[in-house]
Amino acid sequence: MTGRAPRTVLVGFHTELNQCAVRAALDELVGRRAAPPFLGLVSRTNFLGDRADTFLHDTRGFRDLDWRSSRHWPIPSATLWRKLQPAEAVAMKLMDRTWRRSRAGRGHESRKRTWLQWATYAYGFLAHHRVERLLHCNIPHFGFQFVLFEVAQAMGIEARYLMQLQVRDTFIVASSIEDPHAATRSRLADPTPLPPLDERMEVELQRRVQRTQPFYMTRRGTPWSQRLHAAQRRLSRGLIRSIPTAMAYRSARRRRGALPGEDAPFVYLPLHLQPEATTLPLGGIYADQSIVIETLVRALPPGWLLVIKENPKQRFQKRSGHFYRTLAAHDSVRLVGRRTDSFALTVQARAVATVTGTAGWEALCLGRPGLLFGPGFYEAAVGATRIRSVEDAQSTLAAIERGEDQAPTEESCLEFLAALQAVSYKGACDSLYLRDSEVGEQGSMEACAAAVLNGLTSPGAGERETDA
Repeated sequence: MTGRAPRTVLVGFHTELNQCAVRAALDELVGRRAAPPFLGLVSRTNFLGDRADTFLHDTRGFRDLDWRSSRHWPIPSATLWRKLQPAEAVAMKLMDRTWRRSRAGRGHESRKRTWLQWATYAYGFLAHHRVERLLHCNIPHFGFQFVLFEVAQAMGIEARYLMQLQVRDTFIVASSIEDPHAATRSRLADPTPLPPLDERMEVELQRRVQRTQPFYMTRRGTPWSQRLHAAQRRLSRGLIRSIPTAMAYRSARRRRGALPGEDAPFVYLPLHLQPEATTLPLGGIYADQSIVIETLVRALPPGWLLVIKENPKQRFQKRSGHFYRTLAAHDSVRLVGRRTDSFALTVQARAVATVTGTAGWEALCLGRPGLLFGPGFYEAAVGATRIRSVEDAQSTLAAIERGEDQAPTEESCLEFLAALQAVSYKGACDSLYLRDSEVGEQGSMEACAAAVLNGLTSPGAGERETDA
């Protein structure tokens, strides 16, 4: 692919911010006389017009991708199907977002058939158009987008995505769902001196050591039209069916709702909002937080507790009563109220556990160790430990109990932020994060355009070149 842009498919890019960035990147390539020989688009609208050589509507088109749609294209071999087996269960679970308005297509056999048809179509589509690169505007966390990404990687096609981080005005371009932060880890291990910190990175640490509520936990800056739409959506998606789950939650609170005493050692586990990309697909097997709870309960040192707090934005339609009943069955579990001060719990806890959540980063900034069950953006920082088994959790908690763990400090957090700064882009690639941006819409668009341009042209199509 040397000397020319690869044959590329863009996936997503629904918002005005993303679309302006794509247009700017393509204009730059045209000016260089280096436009891709083929450009496909999978999005809600064909905002590229004649610039797109092929277009697939990703909110309606995928529903028609049955066997007939791909009959004239190649079909995956048995070898490729075996490569795709780990992705099958994730894709079938992600179909919850596809058929959320009705029960149609939710049975196992129907999902399995859809998985086979989507994967076959994705393979034929990529092979027929001789695609060499995929670039997603976000973590592939909707069914067909995820299938397209996984099939591309199984075929050896470069697949990348833009990923907004919970550090103000910071996003990266990642190439793996299982390990999206390899570039940050590598830069942190590199002995080359790190660049001076931007002011936004210094402010990031200051914000995390104070009682600052994340903007996405409030309605500040959200238009009334969006608030009304969200309320209507909740009413139309099984409010009555959520009553048994709400009752199970309240029963668990009555049974296990007591706060731990001042001297009681505990691990704090704030639950993720679900469904969200932070758990599915990023969490892998730990997308089901019941497994996280079971792992921690079995790993706790004698006399320790596991303090769990439900996400304040979680709706009971998206949890089961069984989840809360199982949680309450453990003597070592405490289910505190949604309005309990999370900052105070973090300060008091001996460790904070999460799948990929910002709570772990907040813990590090406050000098507390973080236990991650998924690829959190801060997993390479001092004090963060990736948990993959009960044995991992047992050894980590035992070291914390003995005081033998490597505690995070302000200096280690700043060093991590410097490494992150070196491999990231400054701005917001997700328009939701413009509500908390100092760079603003224009600056973010330019940063996104640079990321798209790099994704379309660089041999690695990945992370930004370092500043060192």
